[in-house]
Amino acid sequence: MNDKGIAVIGTFDAVEGVRSAVTALHQSGFKDTTIYSPLNSHEIETELEPVESPIGFLAFGGAAAGAGIGLLLTIGTSIQWPLMTGGQPIISLPPFFVISFELTILFGVLATLLGMFWQIHRSKSDPKFYDSRFSVDRFGVHVVCDEDRVVVVKNLLSTAGAEEVRDERF
Repeated sequence: MNDKGIAVIGTFDAVEGVRSAVTALHQSGFKDTTIYSPLNSHEIETELEPVESPIGFLAFGGAAAGAGIGLLLTIGTSIQWPLMTGGQPIISLPPFFVISFELTILFGVLATLLGMFWQIHRSKSDPKFYDSRFSVDRFGVHVVCDEDRVVVVKNLLSTAGAEEVRDERF
């Protein structure tokens, strides 16, 4: 977001208006858009650009850390308290993989949950831009732009069929 940002919020009563507004905004070069919707709509999702999520990397990192910790824990325990059994090696990896696998799953799941909660916390929108009607029967399009482009955004949203268009400074 920019330092002297202005948010333009358009309220729509139909999915088609939102879809045409998002298409027009993207064609005009506005990428910082947020859509509020009372329901999941495949038509709207196809207009949005996919967002990369770091949760997969966090899950992989947690799983790798769990595997490493599992191996270090089992090998370290065997070295600290060696158990001599009939000439078998003290460090035998196949039984250690069981513990390592369990810690891989545990750490991967914990990292995924923490990453998910972190992403949810980060993605909360500003409540002054949100209208309670967006959860009931209206759709909203929230666009962040510079001061000199506010009129363009308002015209695009109005042309797409917005019932109400307002701007807010933040």
